[in-house]
Amino acid sequence: MVERLLHEDVVTRFDGFVDRVGIPGLLAFVLIPGLPDDAICFLSGLTTWRLRTFLAVIIVGRLPAYVITVYAGGELANGQVISALALIGAVILFSVIGYQKQDAIRELIQQGGS
Repeated sequence: MVERLLHEDVVTRFDGFVDRVGIPGLLAFVLIPGLPDDAICFLSGLTTWRLRTFLAVIIVGRLPAYVITVYAGGELANGQVISALALIGAVILFSVIGYQKQDAIRELIQQGGS
């Protein structure tokens, strides 16, 4: 179904990405906010990666952002608005930077996998 929905070029480019960077590349995409990690997760089902490995990378990669946002929510609930907004602002800032620099980050990740 995925291969029917996506253009063949997208799948081919992703296969090349997987061959070059593998699991460390996936971890980087999941860890850095603002990168298209949902698309990577969607396409990962077409690879030879084991589900257990994929889940471990997703858990480790997304955990920092989840911890920060949950902590920020706790701070808001406790009336610590300034610290909560600072944490949320940091997540937003890193997301914007990750989004704006995604091509450079992708290139760096691919160079690391070569």
